[in-house]
Amino acid sequence: EQPITTGVSASAVAVDVPASVKAQNHLMRSESSRARIVQVLNLVLFLDFLGNSLMMSNSAYLFYPADPSTTSQADIDRKIGVFYKDGKDLGIDQATAQNLGSTLSTLAQAVAAFLSGYIAKVIGRRGCLLLYTIGASGFFVLTYFTQDWGLLSYYGLRICTGLLAGSQPIVNSYIYDLYPDPAEAQKKASGVLGLIAIALAVGPLAGNAMGQTNLFIPFFVAGGLEFFGGIMLLTFVPKVVKKAEDSENDAKTDDNDKVAAASKANEEAKTAFKKRNYKRWMAIFWIARLFDRLGGNSMSHLVTYGMRSY
Repeated sequence: EQPITTGVSASAVAVDVPASVKAQNHLMRSESSRARIVQVLNLVLFLDFLGNSLMMSNSAYLFYPADPSTTSQADIDRKIGVFYKDGKDLGIDQATAQNLGSTLSTLAQAVAAFLSGYIAKVIGRRGCLLLYTIGASGFFVLTYFTQDWGLLSYYGLRICTGLLAGSQPIVNSYIYDLYPDPAEAQKKASGVLGLIAIALAVGPLAGNAMGQTNLFIPFFVAGGLEFFGGIMLLTFVPKVVKKAEDSENDAKTDDNDKVAAASKANEEAKTAFKKRNYKRWMAIFWIARLFDRLGGNSMSHLVTYGMRSY
């Protein structure tokens, strides 16, 4: 595996680049190579959303009032109402218990989206995506076993999984690294929106079909999807070296470094107002997205509970 750099002017900052990396840079100038990487990134994001949506139609059944004396053996084996008694023991009603898991997961996703940029600076965008896919795979598989571990372990693992659900902003950043032209990058990044819509539409139906035997099987399948996404990243997506303007401390100080630093300071001064507006817009966007996800999750649980009741 060799890292690559994209969108960096060689005259801006003097950096010692190995010959193997230069060969990768030459390869990345190929549109077909970049298009393949974007396709893999879109697939990884699709699998991420698909895995997270598999339980949308099933989770309400976990809290359904199930009386062992009147519930059929098939429903008991399917784990219907497995957390109903745990919720009562915690002193929370059925509706609160069934929605609390999705609410905690959604709040954790908001935290993940906020922190993803900082994590990517430390371990790189590819490393961050591997953490989100392989890590989430492990937590999904562990959630499968909460059918025996109890409600609190279920809530805890839903939070852990949500904290590893920040792939979308990282994928977008990676695409913008591959395509320095903002218009072209935006066009490439918007292609995944249709796949996300398909994942959110197909996921609940597929999860319902998987849960006919055991309601926790979708968690196991979601773990497999995330793991497959991680393998695709390792196989087809190279690591992007942080841009040279972010690596000045690692390069030797010379005249080119000073010129680059002065140019960067000038650009930052020119765009300070735009950055302030951007941060304000991002804050509004994530607040709106949070309420959107909360509303969507709540409605899915209400519909599922209503269908079960009748």
